[in-house]
Amino acid sequence: MKQGTGPSAKAWAVGLFCLTVLVGIGGTSAFGLWEQSSTATMTVRAAVSTPTPTPTPTPTPTPVGLTLTCTQITTSTVRISIAGLSSPTAMTVGGKMSTSSVYVSIPVVPPSATLDLTPSSPIFLTGVLDGHNPEVDVQVTALQNTGTTATGELRRLKLSGNGKYLTCPV
Repeated sequence: MKQGTGPSAKAWAVGLFCLTVLVGIGGTSAFGLWEQSSTATMTVRAAVSTPTPTPTPTPTPTPVGLTLTCTQITTSTVRISIAGLSSPTAMTVGGKMSTSSVYVSIPVVPPSATLDLTPSSPIFLTGVLDGHNPEVDVQVTALQNTGTTATGELRRLKLSGNGKYLTCPV
């Protein structure tokens, strides 16, 4: 070979192509580097036109009310009977002063159709009362097995005798 003459351009191209494949870029990439041009065409045709579905509205459960009745058991115990329950999965009972708007609630485990309350029941010991023979309201909330929430209120139970007596509303 004469000095000053080198491989031809074709030889360089073939060598680079082989080197590219050996280095690991792969045959497809190497061919793309070699070819440097391609054309792609895509045609889509719909055989049947499908209307856009309209969403079905989710029904909102109608709130269900509970009916609470009070029975005096002793001078310091009242029984709250709850009508309108449908196999509740969860239940809370709350108490508040009749002049307040916020109930302090606790869970009832297991849910029950009757609740016995005394002046020392937790709903009366949570800071909602001021100790001046207040009237209190009781609220029961139940999550029914149908997924609806039911609520009932019993207003104006009377705590008297410096917190010793609890009486049903008159």
